[in-house]
Amino acid sequence: MGLGVNFRARGSGLGIGTSHNGMMRHGIETHLVELDPMVYQYAKDYFHLLPNHTAHIMDAVKFVQDATTVEKPEQWDFIIHDVFTGGAVPSVLFTTDMMQGMNKILKDDGVIAIVSPRYPHFYHGGGFKYVTPFQFTRHLYICPVLGVI
Repeated sequence: MGLGVNFRARGSGLGIGTSHNGMMRHGIETHLVELDPMVYQYAKDYFHLLPNHTAHIMDAVKFVQDATTVEKPEQWDFIIHDVFTGGAVPSVLFTTDMMQGMNKILKDDGVIAIVSPRYPHFYHGGGFKYVTPFQFTRHLYICPVLGVI
């Protein structure tokens, strides 16, 4: 079942692939960025990750840096930034540079969804400065991680 529009989505962090499968089931061209090749393999082998996607097994920061160094970066309708590990949030994935980079590859009417227990602020580069992602984009949805304080 498709949405009738050619949407493009990129997700940082795969987990078991629930979000990615949902997008693919709706006909959304889906690219996933996952650092750990075993997470990707387990999602395919044990959690039925659908095959109609493009996988980028690499660091999400490097993916965004590479994407934004070209003159005309690829644009995405949706960016799902789900890099919560269950016990920590990698601070490098919530720096000012990362947020600005994601905003640069987001279409003007696109949406960024961030899954994080640190709402409404995120740690900045391992330091103590907080970054508010709303300063980078108007189209942002924060998904709280339930049961995490």
